Amino acid sequence: MKSFILLAALAFSGVAAAESCRAGIDNGRGTLEAVFDGYGYDYNSACMDAQRQCKQELAMRQRGGRSPHLNCRILSIQPTPPRPVPPRPIPGPPRGENCVANMKARDGRILETFMGVSMTRGLACDEATRKCERELFERQREGRNPFAYCEIERGYNPNPYPTFYGSCSYEKVDRFGYINQRFYASSTGYSQFEAEQAACRDAETQCQVTVFSRGEYCRKGF
Repeated sequence: MKSFILLAALAFSGVAAAESCRAGIDNGRGTLEAVFDGYGYDYNSACMDAQRQCKQELAMRQRGGRSPHLNCRILSIQPTPPRPVPPRPIPGPPRGENCVANMKARDGRILETFMGVSMTRGLACDEATRKCERELFERQREGRNPFAYCEIERGYNPNPYPTFYGSCSYEKVDRFGYINQRFYASSTGYSQFEAEQAACRDAETQCQVTVFSRGEYCRKGF
């Protein structure tokens, strides 16, 4: 009766995770004389309730020295608590410079965005551009987006004003190694490396547009 009252109290109090436990009177010959179910807020309190019921019944049966071979024992197996799952580490922001390249349709709509992360913004933009061009190649090979193109998102960098200055020169040389013309260019960038790379690309372009014969070529100046 008390177990029923405890179970009802747990139900009405809104405790949905009440534990249960079972005890029995063992006659020592492999059979049970009686079984008792206990309930509680956890497994231990439920087993205490089941044991209390069992011992009360056992005391009544053993009055006057009767049934001395009977004893109470717990029949339930304690449930193994679930192993706690460690929280997933939250990845921190990537270190270094970052850059975004957008795949755009002919009308300027952004089809997909790619991010590059590296030590300098120039290298990060190269990585983002490679990712974009690789995806664009696969799309156009399948006949999709034939007029799409990749473009660096210039305003993405949190520091929009390049603060490094770099210069570079290229030489137009004939087949005998004589320098016929020199080309100079300068540029700014978000790092010294990026500024020099941009200047060298500009100087090389100036040189290449003046090469008209196979005996001439462009090389970086010293």
